[in-house]
Amino acid sequence: MPESDQAIDKPAPRVKTKTSYPALSILDRALILGVAVTQFLIGHGRVWAKPFDWDRSIVWSYVTIAALVLAALALRHRLNLTSWLLHTVELVGIKFLLTATFLVGFLIATHPKAATPAAEVWQDSARPVETKARLKAKPKATVFAEGSLGEIEGRATRLDGTVVRAALVFISDGLNELVFEPPNQPVTLENTGTGFSPGLLAIQVGQPLVIRSADHQLHTVQMMKQDRSWVLNVPILGSGSGRTLEFDEAKGLVSVECKVHQARERQAYLAVLNHPFFALTDADGRFALSGVPRGRLTVSAFDPTAGQASAPVQLDGGKKISVSLQLRQR
Repeated sequence: MPESDQAIDKPAPRVKTKTSYPALSILDRALILGVAVTQFLIGHGRVWAKPFDWDRSIVWSYVTIAALVLAALALRHRLNLTSWLLHTVELVGIKFLLTATFLVGFLIATHPKAATPAAEVWQDSARPVETKARLKAKPKATVFAEGSLGEIEGRATRLDGTVVRAALVFISDGLNELVFEPPNQPVTLENTGTGFSPGLLAIQVGQPLVIRSADHQLHTVQMMKQDRSWVLNVPILGSGSGRTLEFDEAKGLVSVECKVHQARERQAYLAVLNHPFFALTDADGRFALSGVPRGRLTVSAFDPTAGQASAPVQLDGGKKISVSLQLRQR
């Protein structure tokens, strides 16, 4: 066969072409970024409803970026290691800037406007242990006329009628303008390594709260109201020594959790009240609050598993009234 024919039959060599960066269009990258940001915000629950508990949402949104970049490059037949790495780093950086901006804005918008609600106990060599809050002029306790106090009793049950034992019952409204002398006996809250103990308790404004680490590890105490606004966030040292706080105003029911160990440890719940009218239900779900000032009041009950309930009552001086509280999750 002539050389000219051989030259004609010989296939032309393939020229390898390298995909230039960017291998993905702006639209492709915008869609991937949109999916990752959406996953961060709502993929594992609304992040704005769980401050400082965003770890899983953050990690998985970055994994999503890497996976979607890989899929998009493969779909467009442009997959190579360099393009995948460059686009992944690019989108991870942009998403970091977006979520960091969201975080800073969220914390600024939701940070408590009031001053620190709990004053830490301090000791001076010239005087006994006292608090900065006690150095301020304190209003005098309200004096009640004879026959102006009554009693509230009742029972806490679930919707199916079963009793709720050890539920916290307290006056949640109606006593806001009155002043009650706080007890000197401190309330102790410990982190045992599995969570805070006791898991449900109440304290009066001005009453000392002693918090400590029972397992000699570093913990934090973050308290938040039911609307997710902050009350306080303080560390507990692993030395086991107690840290004493006092509240200078009522906060209602707050959750207590450790942000060092988070889901590994169970939460506790604390009612911070301006009065002494609270109790835990007995084995039959019953409770009694005596010496309660007359007026239109709201009685509330809470249990971490059974839920909560509230009921308005009208209490007259020298009278005893009964109230039934059916707890349910809300």
